[in-house]
Amino acid sequence: MTDLRSRLRVHLADGRLARVLTWLFVVWLVSTPARYALTVGEWLYPLVAALVFLAWEVNADRLGRWGALPGVGLVLWGIVEQDMVMIALGAPVVALTVPVATAVVATLATIAAYVALAARELPPGLPGTDVFVALLQLAIGVLMLGLVPYLLQRIAFTARRLRDTREDLANTEVDAERTRLAQELNSLMGQTLHQVARQIGEARQAIDLDDPALQSQLADVDNLVARGLDQLELLSFEPVIDDLDTEIQTAHTLCRRLGVEFTASVDQVDDAVSTTFALMLRECVTNMFKHAVPTRCTFVARDQDGEAIFSFTNDGVSDESSCPTGGTGQGRCRDSVVDLGGTFEAGPLSDGRYRIVARVPVVPAPPSLVNPDLQEATHHG
Repeated sequence: MTDLRSRLRVHLADGRLARVLTWLFVVWLVSTPARYALTVGEWLYPLVAALVFLAWEVNADRLGRWGALPGVGLVLWGIVEQDMVMIALGAPVVALTVPVATAVVATLATIAAYVALAARELPPGLPGTDVFVALLQLAIGVLMLGLVPYLLQRIAFTARRLRDTREDLANTEVDAERTRLAQELNSLMGQTLHQVARQIGEARQAIDLDDPALQSQLADVDNLVARGLDQLELLSFEPVIDDLDTEIQTAHTLCRRLGVEFTASVDQVDDAVSTTFALMLRECVTNMFKHAVPTRCTFVARDQDGEAIFSFTNDGVSDESSCPTGGTGQGRCRDSVVDLGGTFEAGPLSDGRYRIVARVPVVPAPPSLVNPDLQEATHHG
């Protein structure tokens, strides 16, 4: 049940469910009159309208304002041929493309023109009440048929915008945290390098030696520090990796702000892999918000059987196309793990989740070279 809710949330958030319902409705709308068709036009016109509408639906984002043209063509054609299906599929295209006020006016004008032409085809001599009811039924019918695809497509458009907004918010949060860490690094390293440069200058003035080699080495160190200060000033605020505990707190804060449940189970890991795990956790959280619609994620880090193990799992992945298997950040994580002699695995699971697992061998500390008996004797002595 949990996996079903997660998948449903993914499809709702991406607008896919609304798009599928739109296609099903269009198929039903076209097939209904086709069952009772007496002429070619009675089934050919709705079929053409359906194809035009579905082609527009697939390319709506790329067409922009020009997407209203197919809708206008369907509406005009439907009014002339008095085909309710063509109007019901053309009017939503126009309404979804133009501003709201223009869409309302265009819809009312379309219904009025359709009803006016339909009134001319009614049998003469009908009572006024019957004429009014018949025309009202036509107006309500075309309005309701057009309202269904309009609402479904509006839901799909809104869902996609919300998804993009969520991704932008996640990127903003991550970038803000990276900027903060970079500024702290800039401030700390700048102060340190300036102090080192000042002390080197004082040392060169205080040491009065004729040794050219020593003077040359001091000059090289001075130049190195100066070059480091220049590079620090040009530092672009790219990801600056802090310790693992800080990255965990940052990930927890970010997930809480975006409504994602973050669970961490972390043992003390070897210092040699702590920085790499911190980098991987940051990239995992960033990619999760970029490529999924998550509700929960789990981070595990521990030492086990001579290996440091990293595991990050999140839900909200609908298919493999949503999984960043070859991104720059993930590639950097893979390279870092491989450089440490470890293995890196990433990929989707069968239940709509995505998991990244890394295993890095931990080199045990070398045994003490001092004889234990001698060490104990020295201690007691």
